[in-house]
Amino acid sequence: MNRVRLTFLLCISILGCRNTGHSSIKFSSPNGRWSLEATSDDPGAIGSALTVVNLHLSQEGWNSENNVLILPGAHTIRAHWENNSTVHIECPQCPLGDADLITIKKGPINILYDEASP
Repeated sequence: MNRVRLTFLLCISILGCRNTGHSSIKFSSPNGRWSLEATSDDPGAIGSALTVVNLHLSQEGWNSENNVLILPGAHTIRAHWENNSTVHIECPQCPLGDADLITIKKGPINILYDEASP
């Protein structure tokens, strides 16, 4: 009886820790040459949530060397390209002061940040 009960409690405990999530969104430059990708991962009880923004050539794909912003926590990222050489990143609830990495230029692309848009 105790063994069955322990197994049942263990299953409940594991299921209770499954508040995990992964979301990703891609914003392509007007000419399609560049991609800005924002990924948010929340591993639940096994780790800390993290939001990463990556800027890379579209044909090359994601490479961690191209990360332009890394934030603790899971955040919603919005972006729009002003032209083929300037992208504007918005994160209304991002604590940019806590960012691990902020880059304002990646190759020929200028990056503008806005942490407090309505």
